[in-house]
Amino acid sequence: MSLFHTSALGPRRRLLVVSTLLLSVLCVLSVGWASADWERAVEAYQRGDLTVAIEELEGVVEAHPNYGPAHSFLGAALYRAGRVEESVVPLRRGLELGADDEASRLVLARALVDLERYDEATSEVKSITGKSLRTDQRVQWEDVLRSLAARATDLQTLQPIVSSAVERFPDNAELWTSLGRLDERLNRGSESLQSLARAARLEPSSARRARYLETALRFGELAPDEGSEWYRSAAEEAGAWADVEPGTALLIAECWLGAEGCKGALSWLDRAAVGPSAGKALLYRGQCAAVAQDPAAAIEFLEAARERSAEDSATLQRILIALGDAYHAGHRYDDAAVIFAQAGETDRAAAMESAQQASLHNAALDLQIAECQERRDKYDALLAEYRDLEGTADWVDLLRTYEEKLKGCRAYL
Repeated sequence: MSLFHTSALGPRRRLLVVSTLLLSVLCVLSVGWASADWERAVEAYQRGDLTVAIEELEGVVEAHPNYGPAHSFLGAALYRAGRVEESVVPLRRGLELGADDEASRLVLARALVDLERYDEATSEVKSITGKSLRTDQRVQWEDVLRSLAARATDLQTLQPIVSSAVERFPDNAELWTSLGRLDERLNRGSESLQSLARAARLEPSSARRARYLETALRFGELAPDEGSEWYRSAAEEAGAWADVEPGTALLIAECWLGAEGCKGALSWLDRAAVGPSAGKALLYRGQCAAVAQDPAAAIEFLEAARERSAEDSATLQRILIALGDAYHAGHRYDDAAVIFAQAGETDRAAAMESAQQASLHNAALDLQIAECQERRDKYDALLAEYRDLEGTADWVDLLRTYEEKLKGCRAYL
């Protein structure tokens, strides 16, 4: 799953956020008044009866419209109940009335993200430093920033917010990943790759490593002039990683292929030639063999790649084209025609059939030429042997025989 996949919070994760908010609200109320409605709301909320809790809190809000914590508690209960859109107004009202703690604002930001109102959520997270959040709350904050980095449109406002978060928590891989994703969307290649590399060092998971390498490959394609250096830098960074999985090894190989061709890629391709990455790894090995003008080795690798990629139609198509080219280079035109036909390349298949006919014709022609050369050499030697008969009737008979024997070969000599 992508590092930047977003979805609405489920009930369990909503409970984590709003339960923390409830504690904050109760702390506020512990020094103020409490009403029977409020007490019933708290009891209902704690036992999970959200319908009753919401009804009681609506009564509290109606009776005390200017009391911020009541609005925040109502918004939190609505959010926990899955009534996300309804939760926004009371959550905002609570903040306006002074119940402005980071936990309350976090619930509002999360609700706005769930509603895909990303730029509004960006405005809310400006005021969240993360410093006052507990560890579980900070995870939710990271979730919000990750979602915004992937989905928000006001990137210029969001970028310094995430940058500041990284400065406050420099050992947080999730925040570095969000910053890298954000810079990627801003087409800031160097900055994005630096952040993603930092995230992969802090938390060397396959997903973070893949994000870093895939981003390097993407920017390399978008900016060919700088691409070679980005490919090389990513490949060298990855060279220091331990416990590299085959899928990651394939991405490293692709970076080396972009940086300097096959030279640095071969050992990584060998490590990638197992499991789901095997088809592409063997495809690249075959292409490298073709570049080295070794069609026999290319065919061997590509046939193996074809066996491993039956379910991957896009990769299989690339393999078939490369395999057809390898058979062509090896002058196996009939095989090339069959492969190109399987790939849907009808024009190339027809061209290979024509090449096969031409090859057969040329082979027959070569055989005829060889036979004529052999016959000429035989009679040239005979003439040289009987040169002393020159001027005699026997010499004339010998020349006549020579001409008759070579009559059909004049076109080939």
